Amino acid sequence: LGDRAYVSGTKPVARFIHTLITHLPITLDVNCRPLPRPSPVTRKSVVTQARCAIEAVTGLLDNLKRLDIYDKTTIIILADHGFSAEYAHALGDTNFGFANPVLLFKGRGHRGSLKFSSHPAHSADVPAMLCSDLEACPGFCQPLSGLDAPANRRRVHHHYFWQHNFWELDRIPGLKGFTISGPVRSPASWSRSPKLYVHPEQRLKFI
Repeated sequence: LGDRAYVSGTKPVARFIHTLITHLPITLDVNCRPLPRPSPVTRKSVVTQARCAIEAVTGLLDNLKRLDIYDKTTIIILADHGFSAEYAHALGDTNFGFANPVLLFKGRGHRGSLKFSSHPAHSADVPAMLCSDLEACPGFCQPLSGLDAPANRRRVHHHYFWQHNFWELDRIPGLKGFTISGPVRSPASWSRSPKLYVHPEQRLKFI
């Protein structure tokens, strides 16, 4: 990723990069080179492939610094979900991992090292983050996001185990709703949602 970054022109641009490196199957070795066949899912193999993903992303960030555009670039790194069932089993994790996908935000002009944060932000905050940082959405949304949220902010997590045959169904079997208020890894923060909301015009139903 880093080797392919370059500067072209002076107008602001947006770039979207989608990678499946952290998804199964395990196809990379310790040197981040393709394996002749997928590796068994173990803690070691999952961590190895995750490290390859981190190295690819940090390589891109380092190249942005080399091109002298890192400081004036807004960067969001986002996962669409947490660990899958196989990942959680391999890592010895619990369901907390499912509700804790990666979300990294670096605004324009932000300097210094990237840091871990316990702020209760989530993927639905990304539009507000961009609007606030780019000042590009006057009147469209509030300039607030999970970065400004109180520690006990309520979030909703829908938990299920995906199967490919679900594409043919009009409902997701076994879907469970949870409300999270507080640190995601604290059992005291979790409670079962009494009812899952479904838009009246939405064909997909939940049970």
